[in-house]
Amino acid sequence: MENNAGITPNRFRNDPAFQHGLEAGGRLLVQGALVVERYGRSVSEASFGAGVDADFVSELEDALEQWAKSDGCWFSNPKQYYKDCHYRFYGYGGEAQVFAEEDRFVHKICRVGQFANLRLFFDRIIIQNSLCPAAALEVEGFGRDEFCNFVVLLKQHFFREARTMTESEVSLFMRCMGFRELVTEPYHVVRYFSESVIAEDLHPGNIWMTAEGNVVIIDGIFSFNE
Repeated sequence: MENNAGITPNRFRNDPAFQHGLEAGGRLLVQGALVVERYGRSVSEASFGAGVDADFVSELEDALEQWAKSDGCWFSNPKQYYKDCHYRFYGYGGEAQVFAEEDRFVHKICRVGQFANLRLFFDRIIIQNSLCPAAALEVEGFGRDEFCNFVVLLKQHFFREARTMTESEVSLFMRCMGFRELVTEPYHVVRYFSESVIAEDLHPGNIWMTAEGNVVIIDGIFSFNE
């Protein structure tokens, strides 16, 4: 029986580009990913019964919560924490509540529920950081929102003078990055594939161009192509 522990293949994890993406996420991403990796590996290597898969996600979150509390990076009320920091509420995204720190940074309370487990959520951050270091996501902490969903607190540069890119510009940029495009009808869902990465949700609102002509990936759904 496969437990889907989310252990990333070594051929991807040892790639220098993805190592830079991991380091760009800061100390908490590096150490949090290590906690999750060790727990996932211990589950995958142990003997287990039919109930392991059903409990794996919550057990993984509990393991990281225990570590985060001991490290002092756990927030029981992330929204109130950002309000206390006097960050202004900026809006809701598909998976996150966003706060702005003047025109310098945005802070995101990001739910991990749309990913199978925390390991895959961390993979998403690592890949995005490796593809676009200028818009790297730095982990600020961990917590639970008002609905008890596990959340990761993220920090990202605020790009004030930037515009959303058109679909054709996004397609050209991704092809120049070595990706091939796959469109699924009838809803015109666009995915991009490379040898190592699958990129999704790169609609014009999630990928911008600065006044200097630089492309910045604000958000997206990324996974390793296994």
